[in-house]
Amino acid sequence: MGKEIKYNLRGGLVTAPILYLKNVKKSEETSLELKSRRDVESVGKALCQHFDNHSNCTLIGVFNLLSFYRDAKGFSNIPADSQELYKAIREVGDRYGYNFEREKGVPVYNNRRFLKAVLKTFGYPNVKVSAEYVVPMRKALKLLDKGTPFLLSLAYGVYFNHTVTVYGYETYRDKKNGRNYTFLLINDEWASEPRYIPWINMDRFKLICVTRIKG
Repeated sequence: MGKEIKYNLRGGLVTAPILYLKNVKKSEETSLELKSRRDVESVGKALCQHFDNHSNCTLIGVFNLLSFYRDAKGFSNIPADSQELYKAIREVGDRYGYNFEREKGVPVYNNRRFLKAVLKTFGYPNVKVSAEYVVPMRKALKLLDKGTPFLLSLAYGVYFNHTVTVYGYETYRDKKNGRNYTFLLINDEWASEPRYIPWINMDRFKLICVTRIKG
């Protein structure tokens, strides 16, 4: 991750939304309330370090999505064995830009084709996949409300050139000023504990890509 990382400050990693709002928005803790929360269960919790640990964030994201579709959606062809599953994903990833030796990840413009090819490998050639840029918050939250996790690839901030797995959100209301603040609930594939991305920042930077399995 390079330089020293800040926590719960602007431009840093977010582990506690209320603390972030106190630090960045100067909200008072007593005025903040959790307005809504969504947590899609059964999404994989694999981390980059569990496997190659070299620019393999998109591979791990696909691993986590497929774990969900196996356990929650009946995609029974997807291996339950973690090593077998990752090996198959890695073999496809090698064809779509992943290079372990050069520490190069799958480029974001290949996300859709890569995920589609992985699904085909496991016998699901007709499953639809989408990769969309500049997705508005309302649409992202609607996907999560429907129980659809997704990959989020970013090109700015602490997650520059990184892909995370999004599996929920939390919205806080500041009773003092009436404003709502939404945080995406993510597995950032670096740490086992939940982390968050404030949508406050997402509105400012449009260089994002949402990749998901449709239907």
